[in-house]
Formats: sequence, structure tokens, C-alpha cells
Amino acid sequence: MPKLKFVVACEKTIYDQTGPVSLINIFQKMKIQLHAGIPLPEKAIAPNQWSVFCLWENDPREVGVQFTQVVRVFAPDNTLFMEHEVTFQNNDVEEYQTKVNLMLTSIPIWSEGIAVVRVTLKGSNVELGSYRFDIQYLPPASTVTPDDVQA
Repeated sequence: MPKLKFVVACEKTIYDQTGPVSLINIFQKMKIQLHAGIPLPEKAIAPNQWSVFCLWENDPREVGVQFTQVVRVFAPDNTLFMEHEVTFQNNDVEEYQTKVNLMLTSIPIWSEGIAVVRVTLKGSNVELGSYRFDIQYLPPASTVTPDDVQA
């Protein structure tokens, strides 16, 4: 079975299947600006393109064997936000790594706290890796009018 070397959530990945990988803006804290007097809707999401990148170490005895990576994203309230399967296989005995990139288009922001990305292989409930990032609300920006400024 391939071994998951790492999983990361980031804004963007740039890579060639056979070349190096660039991970752009690795998520640590995602700060959400709230608007005064406007509550977040239930199950609010932010339309934001982002990536979950996984690097697998291949077992040379499994050349040509197909595996299915399962990625689950959990919102800070531990609600399953999404689940996505990606099939991959190594077809070259000389290649020791397989790169799997999953592009997503929204992020769950309906609650503050730690969002978690968990990775398993299909057919197994054993978590092989995870990545955590913080979703924080910023207080509503105050609007200052010229009348508010005193000389």
C-alpha cells in the first residue's frame, strides 16, 4: 500500500506530474471579515478556490495497482463539509512518489475554529494523514464618517 508522506491545504499548487511542486499560501489561519449588522447565514461558505495536495510514496511491488484516495473536509463544528475521491496509480517502477491534487471551490465558514482535512484510502477507515487550519472571525470594521473625526 502506498504511504501518505504529507497532506496540505493551500491556496494553489503549481506542478508538473514529473516535476517539482510549488505550494502557494499554505493555510494556517483564515481570517473572515464580518459585516456589521449582517449575521452569517446558516452553513455559510466562502467562494474561494483552494487545493488539498497529497504526496504518496509508492511501493515498487504495486506498479499498475489502482488506489482511491478519499479526502474529507470537516468544518470547525466537526460537520462533514465535503468528501471527494481521487483514483491514482503508479505505472513506473522508477517513480517513487505520486502527487494527487484536489481543487476545491468553497470553504466552510459557518463557525469559527479548526477546520480539518482528513485522508484515507477507499475501503479503509484508517486515517492516514490530516491537515488543520484555523478559521477566525474578525470584528466588523467600523465605518468612520467625517462627523466622527474631531479637530
